[in-house]
Amino acid sequence: MKTFNKIYVRLITALLPLLFLPLIIDGLGFGKLVIAGVLVMLGILLWIVGGVMRRNEFKIYWTPVLSMAFLWAIWAAVSYFYMPLGVRMRTLMSTSGLGYILVVVGMMFLWVQNSDEGEGEQQLKWLTVSGLLVAVASLVVFLIPTSKLPILIPKDNPMLAIDQNWSLVGGILSELIFLIVLAVVWLKKMIGKMQNKENYIWSAIILGVLVLVSFLDIFRVIKSGWGYLDWGNSWIIAVESLKQYPKNIFGVGIGNFMEGFYWWRGIGFNTGANWSVVYSISGNYFTQLWAETGLVGLVIMLLMVWKTIKVQTNKVNKFLALGAGLLILVLPFSWFAVLMWIWFVMNLGLGRRSSGEISLKVGEFGFNIGPALVLVVVIGGLIWSGGWWRKIALSEYYYRNSLVAASKNDGSGTYNWQIKAIALNENVPEYRRSYSQTNLALALSLLQNKDITEDDKQKAVTLVQQSVREGKAAVALDSLNPSYWTNLAVIYKQLVGVIDGSADWSAQAYSQAGVLDTINPALRLDFGGLLYALGSYDQADRVFEQAVTLKSDLANSWYNWAYTAKQLNRLGDAVARLTQAVNLVPAGSGDYEKANSELTIWKKELDELTAKQKAASAEALAPKPETLEVAKPLPTGASGVIPVPSGDLNPPAVLP
Repeated sequence: MKTFNKIYVRLITALLPLLFLPLIIDGLGFGKLVIAGVLVMLGILLWIVGGVMRRNEFKIYWTPVLSMAFLWAIWAAVSYFYMPLGVRMRTLMSTSGLGYILVVVGMMFLWVQNSDEGEGEQQLKWLTVSGLLVAVASLVVFLIPTSKLPILIPKDNPMLAIDQNWSLVGGILSELIFLIVLAVVWLKKMIGKMQNKENYIWSAIILGVLVLVSFLDIFRVIKSGWGYLDWGNSWIIAVESLKQYPKNIFGVGIGNFMEGFYWWRGIGFNTGANWSVVYSISGNYFTQLWAETGLVGLVIMLLMVWKTIKVQTNKVNKFLALGAGLLILVLPFSWFAVLMWIWFVMNLGLGRRSSGEISLKVGEFGFNIGPALVLVVVIGGLIWSGGWWRKIALSEYYYRNSLVAASKNDGSGTYNWQIKAIALNENVPEYRRSYSQTNLALALSLLQNKDITEDDKQKAVTLVQQSVREGKAAVALDSLNPSYWTNLAVIYKQLVGVIDGSADWSAQAYSQAGVLDTINPALRLDFGGLLYALGSYDQADRVFEQAVTLKSDLANSWYNWAYTAKQLNRLGDAVARLTQAVNLVPAGSGDYEKANSELTIWKKELDELTAKQKAASAEALAPKPETLEVAKPLPTGASGVIPVPSGDLNPPAVLP
């Protein structure tokens, strides 16, 4: 059984880079993590069964690095339970949340239990096969002409979308780290063979392939551009989290970097090309750990890196372990890259491996029931966690089907698939947001029908109620996420004229979203549009001014700000703002022609108004004809004297 367990661990080590789950949305990311979780749980179960079969020889192995990994997982769990319900579910379904930590630590545990002499060499052989398959697939994608990309498989319901950044591993950067790890191990192996005067041809060939594809990956990364959050804002978010108590200790929560991004990114972020993108991971793993798990989590990870260096037995291995640790910390997060880093440093050396027996002897013959009790506990835990894992994966499958139906304008299919997803996993705020929009779209479609029946009217009323209910549910599950407040605001905005009070409710939701996302110009633009439509031009003017202040090169903000000035009869301001909008719009575009023609009309109106004002001013300043006039006599009271009390008519006393 022990040999079988070793083969199983080698197998899952080799399969992780290759397997993915195309039936859910992120098949190469979360889908790969789901498969890894199932394989790790099965591996732990097989390990327990093997221990039970050995009865009195059931040992559990431990290393200093594994101890730090378990401490890391425990603190991540503390961070997890510190978060709201909806955020917990999102982080379980995220490749950067608690789920990935449990999978990585579980895989590390299996490696330690099966790390006998020579086992690392066997794992390397199996993993190298995967690495070469990944390299070949990457090379094939690189050679496909850009004009033929993306390739959708199948076309009507694509489960794979192969573009120039596609990789079996899940991303170019993850693939690059994977290949670099293998290349370093094989380089070290080849140097050793050369020193011992052994045949190193195959080592050189494998190394050559890995290095070649690694350089191609670097080229692809440069060509596609840096699609991650810039380091400046990554650092700003981490430092700002340090100022907040208790977030400086606990962080915003494992897998919840998005929350910190909304709150603390700098206003300079709006000057970049990706100003409208919401980032769920940081520009490097160091600042992400800092923001998500606070100072405690960051210190634990740094100690773990330090431990991996300390346990190495020679300077070369220490240098390699240090380089690998720095590489993981300075690059954007990838759960697979973290897994490969752990495998790499364990391959370099585990350090002192201690062991302990699981023993609870009973009866006259000292029968050890400890392994059996552990087996029962583990089976119970695996059944419980496996049930959750199944629900999460299946709900993602249903949600993906709803999006496919939506892309085909199948409203009924979208509606029904989303109901299934929510019924299976009701604590996902994103499901609720999408379902609220589906209900609203179906309701508005019915209400716009000229020949609407009473039955359709009743259906529309029900759909509207469900839309608002689901929008509120999304906010309740993740009340600190401005996107869900914005969604609720948009729902109310669409219902203005249908439900009394919708305008005020929409304004309140927009205001709350603005509190949570203080530097988002698009949010202010939408809010200002609502106020403008309601005729609240003064308020709209102030909100559009905020949008312009937050991002001075956003043409639509200037355009709307110009219109509020026009409505407020500030024609000079309107012309100046519209001129700025025209300057920001690409010349020759439809928007340019529209704005420029309006600007021409407004300038003409301004010229006419200026001419009238000048004429009126000249008339007011013109010298009036002089007239000589004698002072008029006082009234004589010809109609008779009327007695009027004079007491209340006295002038006010002069203040000292």
